[in-house]
Amino acid sequence: MAPQDLKQIISSGLLSFPITDFDAEGNFDPRSYAARLEWLSPFGATALFAAGGTGEFFSLVGNEYGDVIATAVETCRGKVPIIAGAGGPTRQAIAFAQEAERLGAHGILLLPHYLTEASPEGIAAHVEAVCKSVKFGVIVYNRAVCRLSPPTLLQLAERCPNLVGFKDGIGDIELMVSVRQALGDRFAYLGGLPTAEVYAAAYKALGVPVYSSAVFNFVPKMAMAFYVAVVNDDRATQSRLLDEFFLPYLAIRNRKAGYAVSIIKAGAKMVNAVSNSVVPKITVILGGSFGAGHYAMCGKAYDPRFVFAWPTAKYAVMGGDAAAGTLVEIKIRQLERSGKVLSDEEKKQLYESVKQSYDEQTDPRYGAARLWIDRIIDPMETRDAITIALEAAALNPDVSMFKVGVLQT
Repeated sequence: MAPQDLKQIISSGLLSFPITDFDAEGNFDPRSYAARLEWLSPFGATALFAAGGTGEFFSLVGNEYGDVIATAVETCRGKVPIIAGAGGPTRQAIAFAQEAERLGAHGILLLPHYLTEASPEGIAAHVEAVCKSVKFGVIVYNRAVCRLSPPTLLQLAERCPNLVGFKDGIGDIELMVSVRQALGDRFAYLGGLPTAEVYAAAYKALGVPVYSSAVFNFVPKMAMAFYVAVVNDDRATQSRLLDEFFLPYLAIRNRKAGYAVSIIKAGAKMVNAVSNSVVPKITVILGGSFGAGHYAMCGKAYDPRFVFAWPTAKYAVMGGDAAAGTLVEIKIRQLERSGKVLSDEEKKQLYESVKQSYDEQTDPRYGAARLWIDRIIDPMETRDAITIALEAAALNPDVSMFKVGVLQT
């Protein structure tokens, strides 16, 4: 693929980076990884990164890098382009980049170099050397110790025609605006902050409409729905998904350092059983369906044939108390950073306001009105409802081939 073709591909759409599968001994598991890619590829990502940051590039040894790229390219051939990660010392990064090109990858994401610090000239020389070692497109990842300024990028743009993308993982708005203004349409620009959805609307306003989604690994439909909402400036849908999923998700992720990757693996394991099942799925919600149960127990995201609910059901990503506690804590921290301190009474009012909103939305009638629930049934009619659902499912006897679940992460 020509560099300009890669630039065009990454200039729109949602990108993602599937986690890399390892067996119990820590060795790359190609069969499991291929199954993961086969599951993710139909959901509409513009391109997938192989052996990237969450792809554990730095955990690969020996020939495993080539095995990962070859598996990704072959599995996704004709379905979705593969962008390989490459990084480390300059000679090593060049070797990885050339191997990715030989194996048929469509470009590389150049990860931060190995030094703890380096001069701007040294970083530029590193990037230039890698770009000149290959013919396909290169995307530079501005993150950690690799912090490129507009003047440096202008020089690299002049010297390296195949440097076509700039991915930001720093979150310095002033720097991002400066880069965008200085380079204009020379690059395609990607948002690369952890849980990029939280920053997506703001980055779109800066002229960076594309980002890579981590949660696409285990809730691809939700990830795509959020991206579509960003593209269409659908603030209501963005706000709902931020409140119902992404902000609570962040509260869990931020409990400990390094969990940004681990939480994606945990989510992928959680969805395994349901996502790989090929039998007709019929869901009956009796009481509270929150959090992990909302997804792992065959929530709407997994396309059950029917979703029934008792009048006693509560259906949401989080219950009112949990959601209020999490969101109020986030709001308090935001206000404190701006110098405002809420009184106990104000905190209580905020808590009650959020809780009331969530309690209303967990009502099964709220879900049924939005077609998340197909029917609210009398508990005494449960057997009849399931019988009718099974009879309906029998009218479509075609069942796809069962594939072993993806568990090794």
